Amino acid sequence: MNEFAGRSQLAFRVERGSVQKGALSLLSDLTVTIGTGRVVAVLGPGGAGKSTFVRALVGRLRFGWNRA
Repeated sequence: MNEFAGRSQLAFRVERGSVQKGALSLLSDLTVTIGTGRVVAVLGPGGAGKSTFVRALVGRLRFGWNRA
């Protein structure tokens, strides 16, 4: 069941996304779904890709998709 069915609309969704810089893979096989009006925290250890994810989210890096 879709957790957003009948509630808020999707603001952002990536299925099996990736972020690369040149030949270097920064994030791979990333799946994220964020609903409109949701507050989201990105947590993880140093070097896990939190800042890279946020940079891609705001458009400073480009997401690539295996399936979007």
